[in-house]
Amino acid sequence: MAGDRRVYLREDDVHLTDVRCGSTTRGWSLLRPAPVFGLVLLRDGVLRGRADGVEHVVDAASVYVERPGTEQQFAHPQGPDTFTEIVLSEPRVADLLGGDPTVPEGLVMVTPELALAHRMLLSSARQGADSFELGEYTARLSAAVFARLAPARAASGRPASAAARRRLTNDARAVLAAEPTIGLEELGRTVGASPHHLSRVFTAVTGITQ
Repeated sequence: MAGDRRVYLREDDVHLTDVRCGSTTRGWSLLRPAPVFGLVLLRDGVLRGRADGVEHVVDAASVYVERPGTEQQFAHPQGPDTFTEIVLSEPRVADLLGGDPTVPEGLVMVTPELALAHRMLLSSARQGADSFELGEYTARLSAAVFARLAPARAASGRPASAAARRRLTNDARAVLAAEPTIGLEELGRTVGASPHHLSRVFTAVTGITQ
């Protein structure tokens, strides 16, 4: 779905992009496998999607869930449309779904809570929020989508994710105690996390930066 793209956040675990798709073709695009996990939140227009042969109509009242490897194609029956796109890494998806990165099929209908989370995310992005804040808002919105798509797994993911954050923070603190001058890049390699993810988690858990 090519078009004008404004990238608000690009980190190892999450991408956040504002997209205006300029396609005027009403017919179906070429059939291609989805390369990543993604959430498409339409703000203007109507999008038709086929995922493994199953057709969906996506509008501002629904969220299209893009699953890696799914054979998909799209059509734009009303011409150009505008949407928010969230791409999450496999480990980040697993964090939000109880440790399993497999995403269930389905179209998620937008609730008032989801709509509010979407507005807050866009508002923060447009006001120039830092990457930590945008990452938190993006994770919150994604978790709300998963709570509609797979309630039991999303609920089980919350305590597991909290425990994983504590473990990562404790590991980082232990390394810092032994090597106070270690840099963030090397610290991330030592504890097995990207510098951006480690920074976000460490700040969220301890309230301080490395």
